[in-house]
Amino acid sequence: GITTYAVHPGVVATDVWRRIPPPFRWLVQRFMLTPEQGAQSTIVAATDPALASHTGRYYSVGGKEKPPNKLADDPELAKTLWNKSAEWTGLPA
Repeated sequence: GITTYAVHPGVVATDVWRRIPPPFRWLVQRFMLTPEQGAQSTIVAATDPALASHTGRYYSVGGKEKPPNKLADDPELAKTLWNKSAEWTGLPA
């Protein structure tokens, strides 16, 4: 009964860019998504009833399903990531 998704909101004009000097920040943010637009992929993944029968998929900007990067399907890399994450958090692998 639990589904999981990977979601990429896109490049969003949020406060994360605050360390970029103002003239450049304002210019660069003109080409970014608004926070509302960036939230769409997460909202779709969290609320779309059509996705309830799907799991383990990747959704990009605007909630569009896309194939993941080839590295995301590498079983050895996944095992390494799992083991390192367990090691770093002190949880059993």
